[in-house]
Amino acid sequence: MDFDSLIKKKKIVLVGKDLNDDNIDVLTEVLQKSTIVEELNLMCNSISLAKDDKFTDALAANTTLKALSLYNNQIGPEGAKRLSSALKINHSLEQLFLEGNAIGNDGTKSIADALRVNKALQSLILRGNGIGDEGALSLATSFVFNRSLRVILLGDNVIGNEGAQALADTLEYNPIIDQLMLDNNKMSPIMDLKIKTVLGSPGRKNPNKQKSQKSMPKHVVSTLIAAKDAEMAAKDRQLEVQRQELELKDEQIASLTVVEKEMTIKDEKITRQLGMTIAEKEKEIATKDGKIVRREAAIKANAVEISKMRESLRRKDEELAAMKLALESPMELLKLYINGKDEEIASLKAVIEGPKKVVEMEEVEEEEEDEVDPAEEEEEDEEASDASSYEEESDEEEDDDDDSSSSEEESSDDESEYGDENEAPKIVNTTPKGILKSNNAVRHGGNKKSSKVPSLVEATSPAKQGEVVELQMLAQEIRIGE
Repeated sequence: MDFDSLIKKKKIVLVGKDLNDDNIDVLTEVLQKSTIVEELNLMCNSISLAKDDKFTDALAANTTLKALSLYNNQIGPEGAKRLSSALKINHSLEQLFLEGNAIGNDGTKSIADALRVNKALQSLILRGNGIGDEGALSLATSFVFNRSLRVILLGDNVIGNEGAQALADTLEYNPIIDQLMLDNNKMSPIMDLKIKTVLGSPGRKNPNKQKSQKSMPKHVVSTLIAAKDAEMAAKDRQLEVQRQELELKDEQIASLTVVEKEMTIKDEKITRQLGMTIAEKEKEIATKDGKIVRREAAIKANAVEISKMRESLRRKDEELAAMKLALESPMELLKLYINGKDEEIASLKAVIEGPKKVVEMEEVEEEEEDEVDPAEEEEEDEEASDASSYEEESDEEEDDDDDSSSSEEESSDDESEYGDENEAPKIVNTTPKGILKSNNAVRHGGNKKSSKVPSLVEATSPAKQGEVVELQMLAQEIRIGE
């Protein structure tokens, strides 16, 4: 089965296709979606409609199908019951073929129940379904209410005289039915003739005669009464169930009322407790708010102080930066001055080391000489006396030179501090005259006593010695500071 092809057809014929409840989903979908299908022939298959309500629900909702044939399937009482539910809703189906489905009396009762409310079905074929008098009576009762059925075929069943009589009485009351066939049943030939006579009566469909009828057939009345009794009993059962439900609800309401009272008392207690608690909390909150306000004020004051301190620190930083800038130039000058003094000290050391080496060399030469000429010794003594007198004179001159050199040093310090930074310090020749004199005496010979060489301290004037020491100490302090 192809849905796309079936959905386009008005008449669908699927006879003997081994259809059953498991493979009719396509037909269910066609009934749900088709807007043109009018006839559905499913004869000689194995459909029972007992699995679920999908097919019958689709049939109930369909508005175009006019003829449904389920001849020789396996509908049974359960399937008839599902069909009955669909017939109560469907308003388009006009022909229903259920021949050979073994629905029995129970299935017939379900169909009869649907016929009471259905207003569209015109032909109902129930041949060969094992229907007896009980089923016939239910159909006869439904015919009293139904005004759409015209053809009813009940042949090949087991309906007796009782059922047939009920149907005949109904025919007198219902003029709409045109054909009622009961061939091959268990009723007598006289009853079959009576039904045919009632159907062929010329005054049966006379409206005036119908109006003059005062009562329904007795079996119809008794059936209706039984049906009404059954309905009343069912309603009584429903009312009893509803009464029990109401009693249960009353009990629940009573318990809820007690619970509500308890809840009201608890709510009042909670409200009082909450009122006290809320008041206390409000006081705490007010206290905390006061603390917060004070803390905020303190924070603002601290912020102002911090701002002032930052401003003060900023000014201090500016002052330190200015001082640093102011100190950078003197430090550079001082470094240049120290470098100049280092060079001067180096030159002084060189001057001092020179005569020392000369003296050491001459001492070595004197040791090598074994004997000294007496005449030469006398000359050396004279030269030594002349040298001592010369040394005294030179000492006086050096004192004068020290005074002048100290003044020159002061002036040179001033010039080095404020003068040109790139100007190199002047190197002064400070070689002692006495050392030169003694050196000359050694070169010309003489005894050991007269040729004694003065030490480094003696070879340098006291003023120069002090200057050298001061410069060395100053240089050491500056290096340590760096």
